[in-house]
Amino acid sequence: MNAGRDITLPVVDEIAKCLEEHKLIIGTGGGARSRHVLSIAIDIGMRTGVLAELAQADALGNAHILGTLLVPYGVVAIPPKVGSIPPHRTDAGSLLLSECFGCKRLTLVTDVDGLYDKDPNKNSGVTLIDGISVSDIKKWI
Repeated sequence: MNAGRDITLPVVDEIAKCLEEHKLIIGTGGGARSRHVLSIAIDIGMRTGVLAELAQADALGNAHILGTLLVPYGVVAIPPKVGSIPPHRTDAGSLLLSECFGCKRLTLVTDVDGLYDKDPNKNSGVTLIDGISVSDIKKWI
C-alpha cells in the first residue's frame, strides 16, 4: 500500500487471478507507515500496549484498503449498520474463517445453549431454534 497505485493495483490483479481457483486468507501489516509511527512513539516513551495498538491500526487500515479494492472480485467486508462494532462478532467470524479454510465442521464454544430468536443474555421469553434453513434466515435480514 505504501508504494501507491502503480504497485498496489497490479498486486490486486494478481490476487484476483488467484481467487478464481483458490480460497485465500490474506493478512496485511502496517508497512512503512507503522515503522515510522512506532519510531516516533518509541522516541516519546510510549508503552508497549500503546505501540501494539498503533501497529494494529495501520495493519487494519491496509486490510480495509485491500478489501475495498478486491470487492469487484467477490471479497466482502461486514460493516455495521450502526456504530463501529459489527453486529456479527465472533460467532460469524468463526463461521467465516472455517468456511475459508474449507472445514467440514465448526465447533463453537459459547455461553448459550444454541440459536435463539433474541439474545438470551439480554431478553426474557426467548425461543430456542432447533433447526433453521437459509431461506428462514433470509427472512430475518
